Amino acid sequence: FELDYSKALVSRGTLTPVQSANATAVSDGVLFTWHDNSGKGDALQTDMAMPLLFNKTKQEAVFNTAAGKRFEEETTLTVPADWTGSEVEVYLGFISADGKSVATSEYLGKVTIV
Repeated sequence: FELDYSKALVSRGTLTPVQSANATAVSDGVLFTWHDNSGKGDALQTDMAMPLLFNKTKQEAVFNTAAGKRFEEETTLTVPADWTGSEVEVYLGFISADGKSVATSEYLGKVTIV
């Protein structure tokens, strides 16, 4: 059996999801960017980004459940030094500031850590 990482979810809920998200490898981590869609549905500027990287070779994940606010439109997730050269699966979700609502995560593809 093999897992299809593009179909995996790291969060699931009814909060308005991220819009136009991208992930780019940068020194020591991954830069996540997105469009601020506050005001659409129940999306608020204060919703917090929840980026996650999964390194299938090392069977390890790095994540942050409060990485930055929706209106900031970017955040960087730092990775362990021994991940350099590793290909990782990339996901981004959001959670409301009060922690009561979450958005279904988006799969952003694979990046190679530099």
